[in-house]
Amino acid sequence: PGRTPSIASARPNPTTDGGIDVSFTLADDSPARLEVLDVAGRAMETHDLSGLGQGQHQIRLGTRKALPPGHYRVRILQGGRTATRVVIVIR
Repeated sequence: PGRTPSIASARPNPTTDGGIDVSFTLADDSPARLEVLDVAGRAMETHDLSGLGQGQHQIRLGTRKALPPGHYRVRILQGGRTATRVVIVIR
């Protein structure tokens, strides 16, 4: 109780190729997901993190489809708690 997921880094930021490496920590083994939201709040990419478990992890965003230029919020949701980081894609 009281533990919160966190995002240690999102690099490169800004990115020019639409890909971002996100380093994060999950608070426990409960279900979790990562979302990439555009400025309108639309989910551009989602990942189920539930199988990863507690501790530090890294994921590469923009591998299925490069994120188009813009400002995004990378958000991790776990146990009613969130961690958020702003990322920028430029060309």
